[in-house]
Amino acid sequence: MSSVNNFPVAGLNFDEIRANFIKYMKGNPAYKDFNFNGAGISQLVNLLAYNTHMQGFYTKMLMDESFTDSAHTRPALLSHAKRTGYTPGSKKCSQNQITLSVSVPVANDPTSQNIVVPAGSSLKSTNSKADQRVFNLIEDATLDQKSSGFDAQNNPVYIYTGAPITVYEGAYTTYKFQVNNSTDNQKFIIPDLNIDTDTLKVSVTLGGLTDVYKTVADIFEVDKDSFVYYLTTNYDQNYQIFFGQNIFGVQPQNTSVITCKYVSTNGASGNGAQNFKFNQLPQGTTLPLGAIVTAVALPDNTYNPAVPTASYGGMDVEDTESLRFTIPHAWKRQNRIVTESDYQSIILEKFRNIDSLSVWGGEKNSVRQYGKVFLSIKPKFSDALTATAKQQISDAISGKFGVVGTDLLFMDPEFIDVDVSLVGEVNTLLTNDTLSIIQGRLLADLDTYNTDVMNHFGTILSDVNMLNYLMDDEPSIVTLFSVKNMHKNFTVLYQSTGTNVITFSNPLVPGTIYTTSPILYGLNGPYQMKDDGLGALWLRDANGASPTLQAIGSVDYDQGIIRFVLPLFSTIQNYNGNSGVITIYAKPLNPDIKTSLNNIVRIASTTCTLTAQ
Repeated sequence: MSSVNNFPVAGLNFDEIRANFIKYMKGNPAYKDFNFNGAGISQLVNLLAYNTHMQGFYTKMLMDESFTDSAHTRPALLSHAKRTGYTPGSKKCSQNQITLSVSVPVANDPTSQNIVVPAGSSLKSTNSKADQRVFNLIEDATLDQKSSGFDAQNNPVYIYTGAPITVYEGAYTTYKFQVNNSTDNQKFIIPDLNIDTDTLKVSVTLGGLTDVYKTVADIFEVDKDSFVYYLTTNYDQNYQIFFGQNIFGVQPQNTSVITCKYVSTNGASGNGAQNFKFNQLPQGTTLPLGAIVTAVALPDNTYNPAVPTASYGGMDVEDTESLRFTIPHAWKRQNRIVTESDYQSIILEKFRNIDSLSVWGGEKNSVRQYGKVFLSIKPKFSDALTATAKQQISDAISGKFGVVGTDLLFMDPEFIDVDVSLVGEVNTLLTNDTLSIIQGRLLADLDTYNTDVMNHFGTILSDVNMLNYLMDDEPSIVTLFSVKNMHKNFTVLYQSTGTNVITFSNPLVPGTIYTTSPILYGLNGPYQMKDDGLGALWLRDANGASPTLQAIGSVDYDQGIIRFVLPLFSTIQNYNGNSGVITIYAKPLNPDIKTSLNNIVRIASTTCTLTAQ
């Protein structure tokens, strides 16, 4: 009997499998001289190769989906999440804090001396793209602060106001189930992919009595008498509630009615709403006759007191990349926060409306502060968090997961803005494009580089990486180098006597530090800050009439730290209320620009000068 070669299995693509089949068959002397490119036998070989290729593909995909780090599909990752006890993030409502006021004619003043705007009442607004969105109250708003006033026709009215209340974008929705013990393994699946599970409220009614159930993630927090429910996802990506089987919580009895109330939201598209108009009350509710409801968003006291805060926090459902990151970290963290990475993973898990995050211990500050954890967060749609968002994060993290005796402090991101000037030479024999066209492409690529690579915590503006990125598709460029200058905006409190510290986190060139923000001293000025190249910072006449007024601070060129105290009677011309902004410029000593702690490097402006070789 003639020997037969072993079938080679080195390749798994179609052409390699087909070639291996032919090689295997030719190893048999009976088929040694056979023409495998003939019409009939060629089709048979193709079918065998195709079948083997598809089997290999499906086997690989099956193995990929079996592990969190290689899974491609969201249903597979949801299954991994269920196995580890992690609940994938749903869509999140955009929200805003508003104050409601209701004016009623004096003749219709309620005897209760308060007005309740019920849960389910809605308001209309437009998002950042001017698309109309509906916002809802999910709690009753009790307005019990009464004052007198006049309506638009100058008729006397009473005006009722109350504490600020949060409204949520979407449709306030109710879904009900009836418990049926005759159904094996009955499932309570909420058939709405737009649910915001943070707004979900579950109650169980039997015989006219209603119990409110609360969500819980840790079975060690409950016993058999606890009114709690648990949340998970199914293969269809819908959320499913279940109960503790009278072991880890009360199990609803037969014929009980389970009521689920929640907000079905549009997610991120609800962000940016600032101006609200009352829409309607829920069906079956009324207000006093002639009542007029108005709603006003709270002002953004932190950044612009004159402008109402825009709605924020809207997010789409947690995607596959986020799940791939959070599932193993949630398992590793075990509902506790100890290390910096623990803080990062829990914050990114609970608050996905974050573009970049930096966490560090107080011992890393220039002035060490032990027992404190510092957070700096850049949200997706602005440069800094609102005060309300900070409080929400602090309440959610510190109360449930934080370490006793550890303070959580927020630091707004500080941006090191870099002005980049490109200078280069072009071999015009290697391109048909004009210098202006090449310049336009370089500036567009630099803008893309800034968006995709920079503008995040921990990133470095590497001169080599940036220039290689720009020259990658430009073979006609012979030489290209960059010249960089940095500037930073710094808020100075009015008439503050404390030392102001500006950190560039990079070595600075002596004699290149100055400000452009006009500073007045008494009735004189304008003045500017400028260093003398020897480590002192001076207040100097901005017009050059008087070279030096007085020394106001110092510069650590090696560390890139500037310290100063403005004279008591000096003011910044652009003061807005109790603070003003100074823009300070400096030239970096090195071509690469680093970041640290709450600093973010970004490219602020670009120029390009090219010459023909």
